[in-house]
Amino acid sequence: MLCHITTHIEGRVDDDRLSSVGGMGFPTICAIDGDGKVLANLAGGRDVASFSAMMTSAKETMKALVELEKKASEGDAEALNELIVKKVELARIDGDEATKLLANEKLGDEAKKKLRGVIATAKVEAIMKNVTRDPKTQVAAGAEFAKLIAEGFDFPDLNTKLNAHYFASMHAEQKVDVELMKKCVKAFKDAEGINPRFLEQLDKRLADLEKKASGGDSDDGEKKNDKK
Repeated sequence: MLCHITTHIEGRVDDDRLSSVGGMGFPTICAIDGDGKVLANLAGGRDVASFSAMMTSAKETMKALVELEKKASEGDAEALNELIVKKVELARIDGDEATKLLANEKLGDEAKKKLRGVIATAKVEAIMKNVTRDPKTQVAAGAEFAKLIAEGFDFPDLNTKLNAHYFASMHAEQKVDVELMKKCVKAFKDAEGINPRFLEQLDKRLADLEKKASGGDSDDGEKKNDKK
């Protein structure tokens, strides 16, 4: 079966389909089984040869999964670990299942790391699903991400980490939390390939927030209440 996702419409059936198959943008094209789980992703261009290669890979993956499932059910620890790694890479395991699987004592380090990544991604997605173009929802998400940052949360990938810190920076400005803002700025400065102009904007936002926290006027004219 073929799954081709070109857009996202809130409130429509399966409006979470993109994230459910591990898609990062539109369009997302992949081969799925009868349960809607990914078997292979389109690796080449949108042409006959690439589509044929994807479907061939899907058949091979289905066969491999069936064999690994059988071996794992018979107590083969190596097969279990290989099965979990393969399933995670194909976004066939969700956060709840990953949490249950982590309790298995037969898991190796790689499988555990993969499952923890799934759980982390699920936490982030749970926060992001409520984000819209309304700034209030973005600040609210920032408040949740601020909690994760304070806990030393290990974000599943750099892009997710930067998005979380961007929203957290909005929360930091609202709460006049200079230390949180510094962490957000550092996250972007530690990453490679960030637009220098964006970094300059972050520095300015931090400077304005520090001025506001000290009771001075920020460049946008805001001033901390005089308690005298």
